[in-house]
Amino acid sequence: MLRGIVQRIVEDGPRRAMASPERGRQFIPFAALRGYGEMLEEVELRAAGAGGSASAVDAERERLRRRNDAGGAL
Repeated sequence: MLRGIVQRIVEDGPRRAMASPERGRQFIPFAALRGYGEMLEEVELRAAGAGGSASAVDAERERLRRRNDAGGAL
């Protein structure tokens, strides 16, 4: 396996990490999916900690559900 990795690096050169603004573009097609934005907000809320409580996540989920039901107007 390592031989294959070395061979690929010799042939193609090292791979570089994609710049942050460039990386986000690969997810643009998902923006058309209903609820995708809300799902991202929920994941960000969890990642930020939201006080670490499940009730805070549930409250945010309810807020997002109401916003979605209102057509995103909230």
